[in-house]
Amino acid sequence: MAPGDIILPSSIREMTVTLDDVHSLFHLPIAGTFFTPVHRDQETALQMVRDALEVDELDVLKEFGDTRGFHLRMSWLRKVYQQLVDAERYEAAARACMLHLVACTHFADKSAYYIDVRYLTLFNNLDTPCWAWGVAAQTMLYTALDAASRPDT
Repeated sequence: MAPGDIILPSSIREMTVTLDDVHSLFHLPIAGTFFTPVHRDQETALQMVRDALEVDELDVLKEFGDTRGFHLRMSWLRKVYQQLVDAERYEAAARACMLHLVACTHFADKSAYYIDVRYLTLFNNLDTPCWAWGVAAQTMLYTALDAASRPDT
């Protein structure tokens, strides 16, 4: 050891967020099916949004153009949710609401305005909640920490 080296206690050197921490803090299940995002081209992303949220294809294409990618704005999701509730299409409204909820909590990133459409697959089948949400939240946390720790961020 060289003079001037700082010695950190092992508890600080080895500090990380574990699945047990995620489960204890957020009470999210860490057992279940792992979420694997699907490869998205424009047609796949368009079909995902159309099927899950029952919206018009032109509205989705305009949203993709406005966000310059396969993303949905939070304000757009809120508008779609209200339209679905008014039309009494409650299952699609539930998907829009849940996507908005996880976008603001578990999958929040530095944009704070968008959510990627790949997360819609989490809500395809509302009858069987089988996802390992804690694993997905921890993965998103590490991804966000990686992005935040880059010098150009």
